[in-house]
Amino acid sequence: MNKPKEMNSEQADKCQCIDCYGTESMHAVGCKYMKEMFEERVQSNLPEVDPSKVMKLQEGTDKIKSKKIKLDNFHYHEMLDRLHVVMSMIDDHLQQHPVAKIETDIKDLISEAQDKLHEAYQVTGNKY
Repeated sequence: MNKPKEMNSEQADKCQCIDCYGTESMHAVGCKYMKEMFEERVQSNLPEVDPSKVMKLQEGTDKIKSKKIKLDNFHYHEMLDRLHVVMSMIDDHLQQHPVAKIETDIKDLISEAQDKLHEAYQVTGNKY
């Protein structure tokens, strides 16, 4: 058996990796050896956090959230463009897909989503 040097015999019994059992798979999900190694690396790379800096950061984000964005015509024009792009992609890549053409339940769901986007496009255009 080819055990990694850092591993003790108890860990080797729990590990399903190629180093321990000679299998051709990667470390198994839940491999305790890999989990311990990962946790050690994460803990050793964490910087110390100054609580006063965290408070300042939180205060700054609160100020940003409190500012209300003033919408202008460009915002509406931009929204119309983005809605058009998404609707075109849905048509080109979903509605025209062979699965959507054959499976009516899938096609109907995609069409409902497309209808809602079209409705949003019309509402946005009326505000522009």
